[in-house]
Amino acid sequence: WATPALAYGLFSKTELVPSGQDLSVSQYWFSYVLPPVRMADFALGILVALAVRHGRWRDIGMVWSAVLLAGGYWLTFHVPYLYGQRAAMIVPIVLLIAAAASADVEGRFTLFRNRAMVRLGEISFAFYLLHYIALSWLRKELGTRMYSTPAGLAMLAGTVVATVVASWALYALVESPLVRRFGRARPAAKS
Repeated sequence: WATPALAYGLFSKTELVPSGQDLSVSQYWFSYVLPPVRMADFALGILVALAVRHGRWRDIGMVWSAVLLAGGYWLTFHVPYLYGQRAAMIVPIVLLIAAAASADVEGRFTLFRNRAMVRLGEISFAFYLLHYIALSWLRKELGTRMYSTPAGLAMLAGTVVATVVASWALYALVESPLVRRFGRARPAAKS
């Protein structure tokens, strides 16, 4: 909640972002791109992972977490943009990720414990690296021309498939060999 408040308080709306939001580039950058802000997200993930790992997480379950996520998504349309991007969704997302991790640790069924989802998890870092490049390329290629909803969805789906394939290649040909070559085996965690 502090990050959007600081962004709105510190920066004026002199140069608006292209999305049509009542938001300046500086406000968006401070609240969403600034590395210390992203480090706070990373640190939150570490703390939640440690709480789950050590059995200190009080799990509300995947169903309630998903309900809260839907509520958080609804809330994003009713609060200022940066609060929707940051504050409205962070708690529900954390609850859902922790609920899935808790279920995994306890050996319970989740939609995330199948071969396809595990494979997507393995390539997720490569996907993270490539998705913005792919979306930027698509936006550049499409220009300002308008497309029908089915055509737009088809182009987006094609871009997702191409990005997943490229992510798999990056993982298989670069990331995995580098980890095998330079990574060290870590001792098993003690329970």
